[in-house]
Amino acid sequence: MIVIGYGTGRCGTKSLALFLNKQPGLRVTHEGLPLSWFPALCEPPYLKDGTGDVGYYWLQYAQKVLTTYGNAKAIHIWREEEQVVESFWAYLKDRKRYTQAPWKPYPFDHHEATKDAIATTVRRYMAIAGVLKERYRELIYTMHTDELNAPADLLDWLGIYNPDPTPVHVHKLEEKLAPMQNPRL
Repeated sequence: MIVIGYGTGRCGTKSLALFLNKQPGLRVTHEGLPLSWFPALCEPPYLKDGTGDVGYYWLQYAQKVLTTYGNAKAIHIWREEEQVVESFWAYLKDRKRYTQAPWKPYPFDHHEATKDAIATTVRRYMAIAGVLKERYRELIYTMHTDELNAPADLLDWLGIYNPDPTPVHVHKLEEKLAPMQNPRL
């Protein structure tokens, strides 16, 4: 099996990669294959069975991976927009991080990083993720960040048996998610 994971960033992608990497038979990295956000600029590398990568850029390559490899699965991890925006804003306050990244970080289509620009990028990302989920419903597992606290359903979907899946990062459990916020519904 080949596993790719994607999310807006600041939503648990690193924790997801760490968790998947601890599962038997999988070697998963976090942004270990730093692909361009723009697929026309590069091709995804050949992926071997038992490997995977998690990074925001996989949204742009998921269709190709899912149709090229018969044993590929994708995981879309998400977090509430407001939380993602605040996390990105805190991360980007150090402008050196914004200007020295090897690929253009959020916001992709704005010259300046503002909270509004980040929110717009997050909304566009989630819209693309929704269309992709509709096309490849059986091959994409959508999970909220909090599901990393109790990942049994994810492991079941992947076909991995682990009687004691220890979470690698405990996220604060949300009280209740409104149906409009949940792309899984």
